[in-house]
Formats: sequence, C-alpha cells, structure tokens
Amino acid sequence: MRPCGVYNISYHQDRAVIRTKLQWGWLIALFVFLFTFPLFGKEYYLTLGILVGITIISLHGLNILLGYTGQLSLGHAAFMGVGAFTAVNLVVELHFPLIFAILGGGLVTAFVGILFGAPAIRIKGFYLVMATLAAHYIIFFIIHRWEGIGGFIGKLAPPAQIGAWAIDSTAKFYLLVVIFAIVGTYLALNVPRSNTGRAMIAVRDQDLAAVILGINISYYKLLAFGISSFYAGVAGGLLAFYLGIAHTQFFSLTQAVWYLGMLIVGGLGSTLGPIFGAIFFQIISELSTRAGPFILKLLPSIGEAAASQLANIFWAIVILFFIIKEPRGINHSWVVLKNLYRLHPFSRKY
Repeated sequence: MRPCGVYNISYHQDRAVIRTKLQWGWLIALFVFLFTFPLFGKEYYLTLGILVGITIISLHGLNILLGYTGQLSLGHAAFMGVGAFTAVNLVVELHFPLIFAILGGGLVTAFVGILFGAPAIRIKGFYLVMATLAAHYIIFFIIHRWEGIGGFIGKLAPPAQIGAWAIDSTAKFYLLVVIFAIVGTYLALNVPRSNTGRAMIAVRDQDLAAVILGINISYYKLLAFGISSFYAGVAGGLLAFYLGIAHTQFFSLTQAVWYLGMLIVGGLGSTLGPIFGAIFFQIISELSTRAGPFILKLLPSIGEAAASQLANIFWAIVILFFIIKEPRGINHSWVVLKNLYRLHPFSRKY
C-alpha cells in the first residue's frame, strides 16, 4: 500500500523499494546514525550492536530457508560453526585476507548446507527437522575429532585486519559488522523480488502446484539451503573473529532453537522480521540480566542457578505469546501501523 497521493508512472517506480522523499530521508538518517554511533556510543552498546548485527545476518539466511521456502532447520547454528572454523583456518593456515576468509567460510558452509540439505528433496516437516538435527551433531562430531582445524579445544583467531587497517577496537569491528549487515539485508530484500525468490515462495505455499507450474522444487530447496548456509557461515566467521576464537560452544543447539524463536517473534517471510527479532531478543536478554539480581533479592529461595536462566525463561514466554497472539510477528504489527498512517485521515480496522 502506498501513501495517499503517491502513484507510479513507470515499471521502475513500481519496483522501487524507496518510493518517497520522506522514506529516503529516514533511510539516510538511519545510515548516518549507524555509522556515527561509535563517536558517541559507549563500548557496551557497541558490543550489543555487534551481536545484534551478526544475529541479523544469520537470521536473514534462516529466513530465506524457512520464511520463503518453508524448510525448517535445526542445523543453522552448526552451519555458523562451519563458517567460523573455516574462516579462521583460511586466515591462520592459508593467510587469506580477512574479507575473503569470511566470504570463503560462507562458500564452504554453503557447500556443506547443500550436502546436508539433500534430504529435503525427499522429506519435509518433522522428518526434515530430524534430518537437520542429525546434521548438527554430525558436523560437531567431525569438528571435535578433526584436530587440524581446531578440534574440541577450538581455534584461536588472529587479530582482525583488512590490509593495513587493523580492526583493533570494538568501534572498528562494529563498523565492519554494520557493513556486512547492510549488504546482507539488501541482498535478502531482493530475494523475494526475483524469479528465484518467487519460485521459493511457490515451493513453500504448495509444492505440488509448483511442480505443475514447471518449477524444479529439488533445485530450489537445495538453493535455499545453500544461500541460508552462506549467510550462516558469514555470521559465524564474524563472530569467531570478534570473540577471538572459533569454538563449538558458541554454536549450540539451544542457539539454533532461539534463532527459530527470533524469526517467529520478528515475522517469518519478511526482510524486517530478522531485524525486529534480533533487536527484540537482545532487549529481552538485557532486561532479564538486569532484573535477575532484583528478583533474586525478592525471592532468594529460587537460587542463583534459576535466576541466571531468567533470560531463557522470559524469551520462551515471549515466543509463546507471539505464537498465540501475533503469529505473524512484529513485522505484521509494523505493516498495520504503516497502513494506518498512509490511510490517514481515513480509518480502517484490521
């Protein structure tokens, strides 16, 4: 829906993402804020920005797989681990430049994703979930026993550096993540607008009808796994260089489940869904962490162990709330709000 008084006179205008001067103004203001944030933001908030940015990149990949193609996966965290170990080894062992190492980690992860996504050609639903769960454990089994790439103890990452520019501060790494997140978001935005994206959506909505229309569903399912895994690999590589180590403990099965929850809360099948989900998850985590000592003081009988799990408990409650009350996520509420604004002064009930 377009704002009142805005109409298109060409096909190019009809396909434009940014349509009005006001939208261009908001977009430019957002970019200015993101790139100048290190000048006034505290290091603590820059750290949160890095974690949110990496999560957004990873969620864009999972959204292409689940939101657009309808393929449910519990192996996303493991694919991030593949990207992390690959990127670190490319720099340490083969002396790749940082950017090429991270992208190379994404490509290797895409190949691994296609390999483990092959069962999606024949199975779906619960059976596909179990297949990707098996992929998670198989990948970690291989990593733990392959000492040459890091093994069970992990692989230390060297200081991040691009040419002569040493990324030796939180602010510099924040800018690197922001650039990757913006590029990843732009590419993800254009997926559903392409022929490939429309074919994926057809496979998600009704695979039998897609076959009748001549769509090769096997190809697009594998392609979705490849693209999704590429995003996961890039996110994993960035996280490894930020933490200074590639280790399987940062890519647990619990994290894979939380990624699914973030997409549910943010909104499946939308570009803004991963962004809303990642930000909202970080807000809940921070609020839970700050509320933990206060709740423990009020209810000392629950113990410190239970208080430390408040973030997981609160996030699980949030996911349940959205499943029941707003299954289409925050993005749907945002779309409704925009439409109400665009219809002003007319009213419309949803």
